[in-house]
Amino acid sequence: MVITCYNKADYIGNMLESIIAQEWKNIELILVNDGSSDMTREIISEYEQRLISRGFEVVVIDQKNAGVCAAAIAGFELMSGDYVCCVDADDELDPCYCSIMASWLENNVECDYCVCECEEYTIEDGIRERKSETMQVKGFPAEHQLEYYILGEMLTTVWRYMVRRRYFEKCCILQNYYSGAKGSHEPSFIIPLLANSGIFKYFDIKLYRFNVYEGSHSRVSTYEGYNSYQQEYGRICLFAISKLTSEVKRHIDIGKIECVIEFRNLYHSYESTNFSDGRVCKKEKAGALIEWVNSHLTPCHFFTLDIVDTVIKAVREYFLHRKVDFSNRRLIIYGCLGTMGQKYLPLLERYCLRDDDIMWDKNGDGLLVNRPDFSSLTSNDIILLLPIKASIYNEVSISAPQCCILTSSEIYKIIACRTLSHG
Repeated sequence: MVITCYNKADYIGNMLESIIAQEWKNIELILVNDGSSDMTREIISEYEQRLISRGFEVVVIDQKNAGVCAAAIAGFELMSGDYVCCVDADDELDPCYCSIMASWLENNVECDYCVCECEEYTIEDGIRERKSETMQVKGFPAEHQLEYYILGEMLTTVWRYMVRRRYFEKCCILQNYYSGAKGSHEPSFIIPLLANSGIFKYFDIKLYRFNVYEGSHSRVSTYEGYNSYQQEYGRICLFAISKLTSEVKRHIDIGKIECVIEFRNLYHSYESTNFSDGRVCKKEKAGALIEWVNSHLTPCHFFTLDIVDTVIKAVREYFLHRKVDFSNRRLIIYGCLGTMGQKYLPLLERYCLRDDDIMWDKNGDGLLVNRPDFSSLTSNDIILLLPIKASIYNEVSISAPQCCILTSSEIYKIIACRTLSHG
């Protein structure tokens, strides 16, 4: 277990207490003090004997401040265990964090790494509050994992992972770790794991406790700070992709991945303008994003600035669900009422509708038209319910089980598949 530490005197005690409380008894703890100027080193010394008494091996490295990437490298270079993980000094572990994942790796020799879920807490003035929405991503995609990771749809933090050291070395993670960044090292660790197609076990269990403290790095509150972080993250992703072996690259559409990274950087730059100091450039960033989509993804009809948020969702759907093809299937829209109809019908009419598409009850309320003949639907049809009503959904499901049923939340799939293409 590698822990990088820089000025964490106020928090590291909680992490070390949670390590002492681990059910797993065989831990080598490598603490890298990255040039801390507070009492971090003294607190490590206070806990060192307790950790040793617990039966753990403890290695402490003191180095000049070089950033989290360089600190992680220093820790990985000294590891000797069968499995490796890297956790943050200001968070905490569930007592079963090691035992659940290490036991699985111990008993399933074909498995290369494990991934767990996480709970997020905010801590202000010593008061801890669990966020109502925890940091959870349901399931893991069976394919296109790199796209999911780069677009933030997958488990994107190092501390969720425990990796068999043999697989860690096979992926050449240490040799290709990016050392020039001080803010993030996730891509250098995670992209090789995904790209090398390792066998993994996903635990839908919250084994990690992510703490967000007042004034911590997790609370970026300015346009410049957020944008700089995200752009650097994109650069590290490109670096990690470039370091993959030619054998691994043969199985990856590198051109598409680079395109995904470019899009990611653009939409985060636009997203950054939501901070008060970034609003002055909101139109400029939106324009750059729309221009890129129009020139790189060759939409059938050029997108305009007024639907930039819809474009972002549609492009994300396009990259994440490229194999879903609605392009040659008849679209039937039913129940286009109220705000749903006002929001989505103009988009559909402008970009997606074709001569053979049908609108049931376009202007009605579901009572002023004859009940549609759901039995006429075929397996080649898509029915889009706006808005979704349980009674209608059940009726369609029973009458036409072979039909593809979509709800308003999935409308971006239609826009993406009928509009975008990447050469």
